[in-house]
This record gives sequence, structure tokens and C-alpha cells, in this order.
Amino acid sequence: MANNDNSTILGPEDGKVVLVPGHKIIHKACGEDTGGAYSMAEVCLEGDGPPQHIHKTEDESFYI
Repeated sequence: MANNDNSTILGPEDGKVVLVPGHKIIHKACGEDTGGAYSMAEVCLEGDGPPQHIHKTEDESFYI
């Protein structure tokens, strides 16, 4: 839902859904939406989640 101030409000499970093995990723904001500043996704992890990994060109954060 767009507001008069150009903000966007998305509820739980609103956004572009991408299915990857074992997880459903719902994109809330992508680089195109933020001028390349960041992206945000909602992910409900099942099991242990992704394996240990390193991001060399971006930061990663979590909201639980």
C-alpha cells in the first residue's frame, strides 16, 4: 500500500515471493526500490537455516 509521502507499507507475507529449496523468501524492498542502498526480505526459516557463509560486498542483519 502506498501512502502520500511515497512510503510503502507491507504486511506479513506481502511482497514478491521467491521459493528456494527449504525456504520461502518474500522481498519487501529491493535495490530498485531503494536506489541501490539496501534490500529487505522476510524469511521464515525451517530447520537450521542457511549454512555459515560470508558476504564480501554487503552487510547482513536480522530482525527476530
